[in-house]
Amino acid sequence: LGMGDTPIGVRFIRTPGALPAIPKSMSPAAATTSSAGSKAHPALADQISKQPSAPVVEPEDRQLITDYLFLLMDQMQTCSFTEEDRSGGRSKVKSNPVGFPGIMCKHCHGKAGFGRYFPTSAGALALANSDRNIHNHIKKCRKCPPKIKEDLAHLAKSEVTKKNRRGLRKLFFRRVWQRVHGEEDK
Repeated sequence: LGMGDTPIGVRFIRTPGALPAIPKSMSPAAATTSSAGSKAHPALADQISKQPSAPVVEPEDRQLITDYLFLLMDQMQTCSFTEEDRSGGRSKVKSNPVGFPGIMCKHCHGKAGFGRYFPTSAGALALANSDRNIHNHIKKCRKCPPKIKEDLAHLAKSEVTKKNRRGLRKLFFRRVWQRVHGEEDK
């Protein structure tokens, strides 16, 4: 199924069905990182880092949120936590197990340790500072097309007074969380 027992509970360690069966020597238990900081099995860590990414927004999300937030989140795609994420100087999340789901910039793919985010809950993802962190990355991202940066800047200014309808922002981010973590819609 692509799930493994981690120090913080059972988590997806890969996209179900995306990879061939894992030999016993590379069991889900071998894929996790203990709180003592042991490394994941190198072959499995390599497979995890090569997983296909998927968009985090879908067209039906557009009705739930502002155009700015839709365009912003459309610049992100799914990714998985790697050992490189743990050692990055800017990484605040060092205790995640290898394979923990997150999101990354679809333009630069989070190279150099920037533009990769691993919120620990749907609520943490929905916080306004998550939007700001992603927007700040997109503004600085060298691979992001200038037109997208311009559109985001324009929408950010023009939608300052627009608000998402109460509860819809939370619903949107719950959907994003479920997509990123491979959970069924509830």
